[in-house]
Order: sequence, then structure tokens, then C-alpha cells
Amino acid sequence: MGQPTPPPIGLSEGTARVSIRTRLQRLLRLAKLLSSDSRVPRPIRVLILAGLLPVPGPFDEIVLGGSLALLLVIRQGLIRTLWLESAAEPSLPDGDAGSSLITRFSTRRTMK
Repeated sequence: MGQPTPPPIGLSEGTARVSIRTRLQRLLRLAKLLSSDSRVPRPIRVLILAGLLPVPGPFDEIVLGGSLALLLVIRQGLIRTLWLESAAEPSLPDGDAGSSLITRFSTRRTMK
């Protein structure tokens, strides 16, 4: 009782806790940036898009993890740069994150 409890692993005293929803939104923005950025080679972008498909089993996780590992070898600072960009973008609306992305994408395609 007299001893203070240490912060959870990975968090320091001054670090604010980030909700799971916020992290998932940021990961969705990162995937969107990686799949559309011209600095990412086209075959790796195709692998990233294949990894985002809702395929049962570990196929999508393996493809996505492999494409990110390959991207880390080829373009070392790109993922870090895009991760920071994904944090700078405004968060998604309070609705379902996936449907918001689909709505945004479909409205952009019809506006062109």
C-alpha cells in the first residue's frame, strides 16, 4: 500500500494512455497511406492491399507482416515518416471506422 505502483510496460510517467480505438484508427490511416503512397513500390502496395482483405486464417497477417518487413529493408525511414503523418491526420468520426473509410473513398471516386 505504501509503495507507488510502476506504470505499465511501455509507458513512462508522463505518457498519456492511448485507447485501443485510437490506435486502430491510426493503424487504418497508416495502411491507407502505405497503400496509396508513390514512394512504396507497386508490388509491395499490392501485397499490403492483399493483407488488408478479410481472409480467414493467418494468410492476411502473414502477407501484411511480410510486406512491412520487406518495406523496412527497402525503405527504412518511410514507415516511420508515414506513422508520424498518420498521427497528424485528424481522427475518424465517431461512427464505425471501416465504414467511414469506405464512405470517404466512394465519395472521392464519384467526385472526380
